[in-house]
Amino acid sequence: MKRSKVKLDLVLDTVRALGVTRQHAERWAEAWQVVFGRGRSGVNVEKRLPVDLTEFTGRDRELAHIVDLGGNVGPDGVVIALEGMAGVGKTSLAVRAAAQLRDQVRSGGLELYTDLRGFSSDELPPADPEAVLTGLVRALGYKGELPRDLAHRVRIYRNLLAEKARVLLLDNVGDEDQVRHLLPRDAPVLVLITSRVRLPGLPSSVERMAVEVLDDADSLALITDISRVEPTGADPAELRLIAEKCGHLPQALAAIAGHIRDRPEWALADHRRALEDLVLHGDTGGALSLSYKRLAEPHRRVLRLLAICPARDITADTAAVLADVDHASALASLRELERAHLLQPKAPGRYGLHDLVRAHARRMAAVDEPPTGRDEALTRWLDDLQATAWAATWQFGPDQRARLPEPLLPVPHCADAESAGRWLTAERPNLVAAVEWAAEHGQPERAARLANTVSRYLRDAGYYDDWLFVHVQELSAARRGTDRKAEGTAHLNLGVVHERWGSFERARHHYEEASTIAHRIGDEAMYALALIRTGSSLSESGRADEAGELLAAGADLARRLGDREAEASAENSLGMLAHQLGRYQDALVHYNRAHALSTALGNRANAAKVGSNIGIISQQLGDYPTALAHFEEALAVSSDPIDVAGTTAALLNLGSLLPLMGRYREATAHSERALKLAVGVKDRDGEARALGDIGTIERLSGDPTAARRSHQAALDIAMALDDLDLLTEALNDLGETLVASGDHLEADRTFSRSLELTDTTGNPFENARALTGLSAAAKMRGHDDTARDLWHQALAIYTRLGVPEAARLRDGAGS
Repeated sequence: MKRSKVKLDLVLDTVRALGVTRQHAERWAEAWQVVFGRGRSGVNVEKRLPVDLTEFTGRDRELAHIVDLGGNVGPDGVVIALEGMAGVGKTSLAVRAAAQLRDQVRSGGLELYTDLRGFSSDELPPADPEAVLTGLVRALGYKGELPRDLAHRVRIYRNLLAEKARVLLLDNVGDEDQVRHLLPRDAPVLVLITSRVRLPGLPSSVERMAVEVLDDADSLALITDISRVEPTGADPAELRLIAEKCGHLPQALAAIAGHIRDRPEWALADHRRALEDLVLHGDTGGALSLSYKRLAEPHRRVLRLLAICPARDITADTAAVLADVDHASALASLRELERAHLLQPKAPGRYGLHDLVRAHARRMAAVDEPPTGRDEALTRWLDDLQATAWAATWQFGPDQRARLPEPLLPVPHCADAESAGRWLTAERPNLVAAVEWAAEHGQPERAARLANTVSRYLRDAGYYDDWLFVHVQELSAARRGTDRKAEGTAHLNLGVVHERWGSFERARHHYEEASTIAHRIGDEAMYALALIRTGSSLSESGRADEAGELLAAGADLARRLGDREAEASAENSLGMLAHQLGRYQDALVHYNRAHALSTALGNRANAAKVGSNIGIISQQLGDYPTALAHFEEALAVSSDPIDVAGTTAALLNLGSLLPLMGRYREATAHSERALKLAVGVKDRDGEARALGDIGTIERLSGDPTAARRSHQAALDIAMALDDLDLLTEALNDLGETLVASGDHLEADRTFSRSLELTDTTGNPFENARALTGLSAAAKMRGHDDTARDLWHQALAIYTRLGVPEAARLRDGAGS
């Protein structure tokens, strides 16, 4: 039965209209995440199509039609929807057609595949279309932080699709809503859709094809091709009867053909009668049952356990852990299952189960696997995943080790960060599914353990839907149990997720819940963290006074408890608040404390982030050597292969600082590298900042024409992003270049726009820059009194901030 999904906004609007409190509204939001958020999690996008089956037979007419349509992919692309019942061979047909079209679609592009699970079981719910969109954007190479606005994300996706893809297979689509935002526009891409239902709501440009069961000739050809031997008593009439018993479905025909191949001593009539006996006794699996029963028991057991496991992808490691056998035995079982057409190869070393096979094997598991045995197998799988994820995450920084939940099994060897990243990327859907299974099957501790192990990876790699989902499951599991501390920790984790997304009110709800729980159970350490996180969120919302009080209280409590990590977090947040208010010396005091604490803890990553904050203030105060040391340290630490944002930020900081030290060539190299990284991951904010730095270098190097082009490009991006802070900086950069070019009228207009914006943003440094620029433009027009008044305003601000610009203004007073 098709699932109907209620939108979260509608749920919240309804409960608010009923007059419930904010806390109860948040409970409804969390319940929605538990019920409907499952489809947002664990979506997997492969950068390759499934294996093209060598025994593919028939479909000549359908293939010719698809190849004819797909061979004419123009600038707008071609979309073909294949509609037909389960097991009819839609995916195999799409893969074969894509293989035949490989030389006709543009060369060099990616081939992408994703299973939207439109008709899967409750254990594997339909994929949420927005989560699929995120997965596709990541597969297309975007590593920056995605905007929350759906329309903006769709634009990013379609631009990337046009640039980098050539074939996209959207498999197992449940309805039109799942693919509405995934269809190309102005992209020379071949898109193939498969679905068990008709999709009349797709755009009229989509070519829809009905895929029927095989005819007699193709059914017989498929059986004889796979069986590969001349069966005893070969009789075309018997073959036709067998094909009829299999409903002419390729999935069932392949299974019975494997049975014929492995029982050459049987007559065809024996195979047909065996099928009839199964149906007579109520076994609707028919051909699948025959294939299953011919397997050796160790292989049957592996299939049963794979069917009950929520893993999205299957590997030999998965099978070995579930069945508690060695790797070689597990691999032998997978190969035998593939040979019997009960397992589908998806990529080298990775397999999937067709829904029909999974359903049949689950029925067998219910009969042949005791409940305790099933639970033990899945618990082994959970613990193995957490141990391997622990080892992989540890590779991204030994400083993370102390903060990861200890694994329950021996930790496997993980060679390096690159291999760790590949494993985490490949296993991400399985890791998310494992958290969900543990949360829903009475294992809250294991759910929390795995969620907290993979949390940093999901955050840094940009899988925000999965990041949110695992912590929602962590909270849901904690609430079912009696561990209130675990519930409070889950609230703190969810607060961090929402704060990262800019949902500060929702973040504060979770922090307040954590604070209440901490007070109730007497957990002062948790209470300190809740104070600190709430203060940080209030600071981001512009509520400086409240933020300062909570942060100071949190820092004092953490210090009294000896919780140096929490104290470091509080001091860094206090520094950011003081920096925001223009109290640079106060900010430095807090930053230096945070840096010293993080360094003492051995947390290089956090020390580098705090150090970058020190560097930014040091640069503004004219202490360039200190700034340089911190920026170079941040660049060294950000070698993390998934932390592209950290590397880009460090390069941008260096690109901004080095021109002030007269080191233009190095500054240009850093800024151009930052620009390349930002463009590569579609990080528009980073791209604008890199262009701004390059423009400044060009201006200081005596090329105002080139500088004007670079600054204008940065301004265009800032305007498109509607980022007021970035826009203010871009306007001031451009204005300074216009003054250097002698264009005082345009400079006056540019600085005036910046001045208006700083009244909104409250950034005193950029406000003084705008006033300085307006003073220079007024002087150029001969308006000396106006210039002098603006100069005095700028000087007052720079003097209050204690930055070297004050001395520069005084030194240049004569001009």
